[in-house]
Amino acid sequence: MFNLPSTSSELPSADSALSNVETKPNEQILEEIAEKFWIIFTIYIFLSFAWILYCLVSYRREIDECEYMKRENSVSRYIELQRLINAYNRVDISSSNN
Repeated sequence: MFNLPSTSSELPSADSALSNVETKPNEQILEEIAEKFWIIFTIYIFLSFAWILYCLVSYRREIDECEYMKRENSVSRYIELQRLINAYNRVDISSSNN
């Protein structure tokens, strides 16, 4: 499976092992890192704006729903108040004094 040397004379020297390794200049490494950074950073900014917009829209929907519930509750309270006033007006005060 692996081609391992059988004797120490077949081992590659340290100089030949280092010469097989691909070395890149620092500028090239920094360019690769900077390219990946800016791609990830741009995606992060885009997703952050999308999240903020989602939060604003959902907040607005909650406010609209609360306003709707407030109007519905107001109408219900008004109807209940009218029912109680009518019930109060139907009570005969003179007959209850006896």
